[in-house]
Amino acid sequence: MKNKLLKSLLLALILVGVKSYGNFEQPKLLFEENKGQIVNAEGKLLSEVLFRANLPGASIWITEKGIIYNFFKSNEKENLGLEEQNKKSLTKNFDWYRNVMNLKNASISKGNLKKLDQTEFSYTYRTNNNTIVADLFKELVFSNIYQGIDWRLYIEKGHIKQEFIVPPNADINLIDL
Repeated sequence: MKNKLLKSLLLALILVGVKSYGNFEQPKLLFEENKGQIVNAEGKLLSEVLFRANLPGASIWITEKGIIYNFFKSNEKENLGLEEQNKKSLTKNFDWYRNVMNLKNASISKGNLKKLDQTEFSYTYRTNNNTIVADLFKELVFSNIYQGIDWRLYIEKGHIKQEFIVPPNADINLIDL
């Protein structure tokens, strides 16, 4: 009886462990606030980027002007010989494409963030004796980007969605992409 109970308990722990392991395999898609850690390929600080969301093969930046979609993929296969592995100086070639969606005449800043749906996660970056803690969010709502119109960005089923919240008294014609 004792042996049977011990086996059942061990099996339950293994099943919980396997289920938990599966949860770590897919990172969550979240908006990361820029607190000085976001740089371009040359290492230049991108202060105009307010938030970013990273996906496999893409990085999406929420800026003071709208959204920048950066898509990239490696065009080289990683067939490393022993000599290359020892050098650790690999240069990869990437194909990339950028799509910019500007919201003309919109007022987008951290100052008009109406709602931040913060998660329990944050990243800590250490650079040049500085420690940066960047919080992660599931939803952002910028209020009054056009007179009376809010802009909502959110994560749903692993996809980034956006919508304009236009009350009946607001002028939808103000939205200019």
